[in-house]
Amino acid sequence: MRGKYGLWLAAALLIAWAVAGCGPRKRYWCHPTKPALAAWQTDNYQCEGEAYQRARARGDTGSKRAIKEEWIKCMRARGWTLCPQRDDD
Repeated sequence: MRGKYGLWLAAALLIAWAVAGCGPRKRYWCHPTKPALAAWQTDNYQCEGEAYQRARARGDTGSKRAIKEEWIKCMRARGWTLCPQRDDD
């Protein structure tokens, strides 16, 4: 019986947390000097290719996680960071 109550309590706390606005905020990639969309699309495309090549060199081509990690490293190396989304968007 204790397991059922624990599960219900966890679900209730999760719902309360999300309703209270404490849930994760949306984030987006931003750059301090590049215009948003066009530059992001170019860098995204180039980093996707580089990430796959780096993962392939390590023997991780089947690992989506490894490719995503390489993509994130590439985007950050180009100056992109994750920024919280503004409330007016």
